[in-house]
Amino acid sequence: MVWKPIGSCVGRQDKGIQDLAFSRLTRREFQSRAFLTMGGFCAFLSSPMRIFAEAGATALQPLASQTKRLITALATLGDPLSPDVMAALNAAYRNENEQEGVAAIAKALDPRVLLKVQINPESRISVSRGEAKAQLVEQGWKTFLIKVENQAGDTSALSIYCPQGRSTGRSSVQSIVGVHDFTNGAVDIVEARDRWAAVETWDKLPMLKNLSGLGVEYRILQIYSSDRGQREASLEVDAGRGEQDLGYRSTLPVLFECLPSSDIAIRVRDGDGAPATASILIKDALSRVYPVQGKRALPDLWFEKQIYRRDGESVRLADGDYIVEYGRGPEYVRKQLRLSVKGGKSDEIRCDLERWVKPSDFGCYSGDTHIHAAGCAHYESPYEGVTPEVMFRQVQGEALDIGDVLTWAPGYYYQKQFFTGHVQQFDRPMDHMSQHHDMAVQPQRGNGAELRYDVEVSGFPSSHCGHLVLLQLSNQDYPGTKTLDEWPSWNLPILQWAKAQGAVVGYAHSAGGLTVDSTALPN
Repeated sequence: MVWKPIGSCVGRQDKGIQDLAFSRLTRREFQSRAFLTMGGFCAFLSSPMRIFAEAGATALQPLASQTKRLITALATLGDPLSPDVMAALNAAYRNENEQEGVAAIAKALDPRVLLKVQINPESRISVSRGEAKAQLVEQGWKTFLIKVENQAGDTSALSIYCPQGRSTGRSSVQSIVGVHDFTNGAVDIVEARDRWAAVETWDKLPMLKNLSGLGVEYRILQIYSSDRGQREASLEVDAGRGEQDLGYRSTLPVLFECLPSSDIAIRVRDGDGAPATASILIKDALSRVYPVQGKRALPDLWFEKQIYRRDGESVRLADGDYIVEYGRGPEYVRKQLRLSVKGGKSDEIRCDLERWVKPSDFGCYSGDTHIHAAGCAHYESPYEGVTPEVMFRQVQGEALDIGDVLTWAPGYYYQKQFFTGHVQQFDRPMDHMSQHHDMAVQPQRGNGAELRYDVEVSGFPSSHCGHLVLLQLSNQDYPGTKTLDEWPSWNLPILQWAKAQGAVVGYAHSAGGLTVDSTALPN
């Protein structure tokens, strides 16, 4: 049986309430209660609608409890409510008239609401703008509220999707989540410009992950901006349906004004007073890392928590309190300091390095002879990679005497351009790296760490025999070949060719298929 509302008696009722009233009856109940006359239908409808109207009013006690958890969470986030708002809320809790108390809570909290979310009795979502000013801060998080009017009593998890905060769309566990490189087509500058935001709903304790089912409740929304100036973001709300609502009612475009943050100067001095490069990890009281990893630009890399800065460089930070941890690899003591940025001003970050051991005094030298510069998505983005300047900064920041970048098959054709057959040194400042990603590689003479480019035979025709590491090559192109497919399909000729030019050779690790059941030798 399909019921269609006819006549003035039902036409005056809210369509959503009609649907809800009938959805609560089974087919058998509906048939048993149906009347043969229009008057019977009117009498049948009136009682459930009165019940719904009475039940739809939000009770003060559970809303007050939810609001108190909200207050605690906002204080934890370092964004507490003002004393005036707190006073208004405390008065609302004590109001003898429940609905006046509920209205007073709304009046106190609504000025911080960015999104108003309505879930109708059919659990369909519509979103509209709240009273909060759409203002963010560059390189910082801003906290807003979401007001949820929950006519369906939905208890699903509320989530926000923002395309401006999306990843590159790769599906593997090694997917790139940031905009760290667009020198070679992995993520171009147009895509990078559109991925300026990070959006999170705060549902950690004391907040609850799912909606409570209360008629009205407030949730916490945090938005991060990597840029300054005007930026638009589309915010799509979902409560478990996983699909766009009809007419795009669940999506709201918001134009934000992103206020500029400040460049904080960094001083890095070695134990002897000489300028140096340090590994620096910046966190706030919630252990969130800055700059946000998923929104970094070169020379900072998305898959590392730390950044590397030379003496005299800077980092851009919004107002707030931070914990700065710094060091320079395992030969140095790891230290910590506190930093406060207020009104766009702060003292410089001073990293006074302390070395506890110097291996070269004992005839030993530190190094990493197995580095890859093609990110962590080799199979999905073969041409992705970073330049020698970025890799050299890493080597310096860990106090290595030598770093050897091994080019292997997935990034081979892009990375092989940096091979020179000798060590390279770079003494130039790196401040311009985030603006100019296509700079030419110019090795320069200077003191300190050294960088080489060599080869790992992985993804080559001979890889089934094991992955070879070829260090200290003077020529990386196997004789008579133009592509990797033309290389030998077994290892002996490659080893002989590399040894003939003075290379140090060996296996990185055993390839698949080399294991045997027998323990007898030879096998």
